[in-house]
Amino acid sequence: MPPVDMLAGIASQNPTGLLALESADGLWGAAFDIVGGRIVAAMSTNESGHVERWSATFHHLHPERFQADEDRPLWLCLAQAFIEITFLEGLRCSAEVGTQLTFLRGEFQWLGSGLEPQDALKLDFLLMEHARQRDEFVVLERQLPPPAAVVLPLSKPPADAPPVVVERHDGPWADLRTPDALSIEQWRDACATWSSCDGETTVAQMLETALLGRFRTLRALVALRAAGFVRIELKAEPREASTSSATVIPLKPRSSPPPAEAPPAEEFEHVDAAVLASLGRHPDVARHMIEDFMGAFPDWLADLDESIGARSDAHSLDVLRQLEVAATSLGARFVASLATLCGTLIRDDNHRIATELIRDLEDEYAAVFRTLVAAHASLE
Repeated sequence: MPPVDMLAGIASQNPTGLLALESADGLWGAAFDIVGGRIVAAMSTNESGHVERWSATFHHLHPERFQADEDRPLWLCLAQAFIEITFLEGLRCSAEVGTQLTFLRGEFQWLGSGLEPQDALKLDFLLMEHARQRDEFVVLERQLPPPAAVVLPLSKPPADAPPVVVERHDGPWADLRTPDALSIEQWRDACATWSSCDGETTVAQMLETALLGRFRTLRALVALRAAGFVRIELKAEPREASTSSATVIPLKPRSSPPPAEAPPAEEFEHVDAAVLASLGRHPDVARHMIEDFMGAFPDWLADLDESIGARSDAHSLDVLRQLEVAATSLGARFVASLATLCGTLIRDDNHRIATELIRDLEDEYAAVFRTLVAAHASLE
């Protein structure tokens, strides 16, 4: 019988006791103190398996992630998050064949930090949350490349959650645009995850070591990539040197072509050379980014011209956002600043000036294009 089904039966009785989970290989385990059907304390064998260590590490890495409110102080927010993440991760791991579940009824003295029952999380609520995550988990995993891929940061997401997009209609709810509490929490997860994206850590490493748990980290990565804040690419495998001692003599010897020369410094006045240099550490990724940018820019300009003329502000701002993110990631900061200015003009209802600004974008892109072609050649 699956552990989740057994726990569902136990939770219906609002039990008091000690719950222990242990992996089949014995390398992982977790324990939970349950009082009246509520989990008041948790610990695991992970590196940050104690609430004090987890809270200190998380608050140091992401000080803005949890915020106190009128109902809960900061320490309570952190403690509840630790219990929830530890329990849901334990349930996810318990799906593996051979996992052992032990539940001892009765009152126990928990040697560690714990919450008062009224502040604790209900066992049946967390079981329902696990069921929801399990249904979404399969879909999320399909939206990411293999675990060996690396996550490259492109631009920093804003601290505030984006507004909820709703269809325009007449009525009392026509002006509803602010994000709800769930959207805000998910956006904070995304911001916390983005700060761990360094272009070297793989997807698998982030999912295993993230303090948010595997599901929430995966959901955050999918959201960041969809919004254009990160790029996820397969890491080029290093070629193994041949162990053969034979000398290969070509049938038609010819001299190797000279390496592509780096563009002169004056050509970088329209693009930040430091950004291009950092991209050079990942030549395959840089090549794709340059090709995508140069290929999409003419379509962006044509789309902007049409949407601004039709007063489709939402679509115009979306195109400008894509342009701004792509330009920033390649160091074309003046293009990005022009896109930002154009967006400000649209929001201020200055559509005529925004239309004229498209010509400036086109002129600047011509200069950026020459630099990116030279940079692309230097990556070959």
